[in-house]
Amino acid sequence: MDIFAEAFTLWGAPTSWLEIIAVLLALAMVLCNIREIHWGWPLAIVSSLLYFALFWKSKLYGDASLQIFFALIALWGWAQWLRGARAGSAPDDPSEIQNDQTVLVVQRLSPRGLRLSLLACALFWPATGLFLKTYTDTDVPWWDAFPTAFSLVGQWLLGRKYVEN
Repeated sequence: MDIFAEAFTLWGAPTSWLEIIAVLLALAMVLCNIREIHWGWPLAIVSSLLYFALFWKSKLYGDASLQIFFALIALWGWAQWLRGARAGSAPDDPSEIQNDQTVLVVQRLSPRGLRLSLLACALFWPATGLFLKTYTDTDVPWWDAFPTAFSLVGQWLLGRKYVEN
């Protein structure tokens, strides 16, 4: 079976078997993340590698490269969710203490953290767009760069269990 072969047409656009598999894995990963099940991270790795193939074939190099980043950061995120810790005040539950640090729990960014995250997005977008415009043959460098830049920041936030991801 050719995974790039059309499975069906959705709203006038052909949908491949690769897309169906990648979407199902990504949805399963999101459900795992919502429930804080660390097994979502391996699903993210496989889904990202499938999306890499799809985006590369479509000449969306920023999005394709982002998928490689997602696969790599998923390894880091998995480790964070298994053994990561956050320096800070003592939690209410003593079982959340590990080596004088609190185990990662879902929390919100501080106002400063939110400002830094938005600043990172504001810097990554034009930098990524300029790179794509200069070094690739994409015909949509700025549109490709926008989700790429914001996804970089969002993935880091997810790995550290911040709600704002």
